[in-house]
Parts: sequence; structure tokens; C-alpha cells
Amino acid sequence: MFDLTPARAAVVRAVADTLLPPAPGLPAGSEGVDLDQFAAAVRAQPAGAQAEFGQLLDLLGQPVVGLTWLGPLRPFAQLNAAQRELLLQSWAASRLPPLRKGFQALRKLCLFLYYGGSRSGRPAAWDALGYPGPADAPADTARPLETLRPRVETTYDCDVLVSGARGRAAAWWPASWPPRASMCWCWKRAPITTGATSRSAKPT
Repeated sequence: MFDLTPARAAVVRAVADTLLPPAPGLPAGSEGVDLDQFAAAVRAQPAGAQAEFGQLLDLLGQPVVGLTWLGPLRPFAQLNAAQRELLLQSWAASRLPPLRKGFQALRKLCLFLYYGGSRSGRPAAWDALGYPGPADAPADTARPLETLRPRVETTYDCDVLVSGARGRAAAWWPASWPPRASMCWCWKRAPITTGATSRSAKPT
């Protein structure tokens, strides 16, 4: 089982402060990330993932971590703020998958706990961002989806953000459109014309 030792906890606090430095209205990352919940989140993962996370923190706690970014041979917590940022940036763009994976794991967990409210009380980040917090109860008002069925030639101006071939197909070919509706394969704003006289647009 994952054990958050004092040495590993020091690494987590340093990483949190690097990813989330203090700002007006926002506390430092180490003040907003609860270490007990951090450890609990890691322990909720499979045994193999827990072991890997422990090895990740142990690496950051050793001087040899400097070899991973060609920096000073010092533990992560003993680097200055600028050096810690450079190390994490190096890992984020590294050609070595384990380093990229380690960075993403640390980033996602720290940000989730910081903005999700891992400490008791209302997170300070919510007020700074203008977020009122989750609703006390889910809305029970029905919100039916209204569809439009054009009966004459109509031009729509729309923005579509999708990912992958299947996402593009789903975004650009709604079931409610007529079979001869235009298809425009692009990543920018483009007019879409429907109707009997519409023509398929060429991919851009």
C-alpha cells in the first residue's frame, strides 16, 4: 500500500507550490492540497499504480533527479522556484513517456484536490474565480432538446470543436439534417447551407 512518508510529503508540497504558486486571493498549492486526501487518492488506484507513484516521489526526492532534466543534482524540494518550474516543464515535454506520465499524474492530482476542495471549508480558489459552488440540489426542471427542421434554403454560421475522425463525423452530420445537407470538414468557422440546392463543401 502507498505510504506518504515525510520525505514524500515534502516533495508533494514542493510540487503543489510549483504548479500553484500563491496569487492575489489564492493560497499556495501546499495550503490547498490536503495530504491525507492526496494519499487516499493514490491508495484508491491499483497496486501497480501505487508502486509507480511512490517511485515517482522517491525519484523527485533524490539528487539524481537532476539527470532527468540536465539540471543541478539536488532533490526537487531543494531547488529554487525557477528551477522547479524548469524541471516540470522539461518532464511535460520529455521524449521519455515515464517522465511525461509522471508530470501529468502530479499535475492532475494536485489541481483536482486544490480546486475541488480537499480541505475542510470552502476553497479559497472558488471565490477568486467567482464560482458559487455546486448547487444544493440537482435541478428537476426538464430541458427538452429543441431541434430545427428547415423547410427552405437556410445558411447557419456555427463553431464546432471536435476531436478525431468519428468526432468530426458526429459533429458535422446530425441525424435531423436532410441526406443532402452540406458537409464541411474544417477546423474554423464556416457557413453550412441546407436545402435542395445545397452542395457539399470541399475539405479545408
